[in-house]
Amino acid sequence: EHKNAEESWQLFTCTIDNLTEKFVPTKLRRNQNKPIWMTQNVMRVIRKKKRLFKHYSSTKEYRDYLEYKKAENQVKKTVRNAKKSFEKNLSKKGRNDKKFYSYCSSQTKSKPQIGPLNKNDGSKTNEDNEVCDLLNDFFSSVFSAEGIGPIPDATRLPSATVLNNLEFNEATIRSKIDKLKPNTSPGPDKISAYILKEIRDEISLPLSIIFKKSLEGGVVPDDWKKANVVPIFKKGSKSKVDNYRPISLTSLCCKIMESIIRDAIVDHLTNNDLISDNQHGFMRNRSCLTNLLEFLETLT
Repeated sequence: EHKNAEESWQLFTCTIDNLTEKFVPTKLRRNQNKPIWMTQNVMRVIRKKKRLFKHYSSTKEYRDYLEYKKAENQVKKTVRNAKKSFEKNLSKKGRNDKKFYSYCSSQTKSKPQIGPLNKNDGSKTNEDNEVCDLLNDFFSSVFSAEGIGPIPDATRLPSATVLNNLEFNEATIRSKIDKLKPNTSPGPDKISAYILKEIRDEISLPLSIIFKKSLEGGVVPDDWKKANVVPIFKKGSKSKVDNYRPISLTSLCCKIMESIIRDAIVDHLTNNDLISDNQHGFMRNRSCLTNLLEFLETLT
């Protein structure tokens, strides 16, 4: 209770990090040289083929050669069936599964990579530090400059109620965490969505306290102001920095707080008829499609 928002957040992250390191088991990543469709049956027939080839190499008997060729044909058939079965099961999951896109990317000849990028002097570089500097300079140049002048006075809309109190209750925080995708990339705090979902009942109260302190004090923890910026290639030449767009990976806990505040503001504006019916962007159950349909109806 005696800590501010920043101190409370640092205590929270340190506790999570220590408990994660102590209790969350780690495992070795899958061998990248082993195809994802490889099964135990495929590995068994491949080992059999290797044994028969080794035996034929020592005897040079025609009978042993036929046994080896028979095993070789069996391997080809088993591998073909394993690939077909894997791709069939993967296609049933569709594009909602991350493995679907990962497998499709692995089958393409062009591999996603950054650079080499053109430097200002006309040369090209593939050095990590220089590539980061070039991308950072370009991304910084296209950011919108915020005005530093006084904020203009807004015309107050008529409303019977005022949104002067916002609660961060535990049930709302738990529901927000439940909606997180387990594979969502974490921000600079390295707290993953999987960890949050597993301990949502235990951390809902601490997060509600931190959110409340942040809102009441008008202070945002430093970790929430940072982001891991990932360049994504758009189109054109990969050597031009202006053909990349930035993706910012921020703290998931900060996103949860932002989502709760956003829902409260939208509900207040909607319940008090403070948003025009012509507003379709960033509204529930509305999109570009509903906007176009309404416009088409007006023309008709």
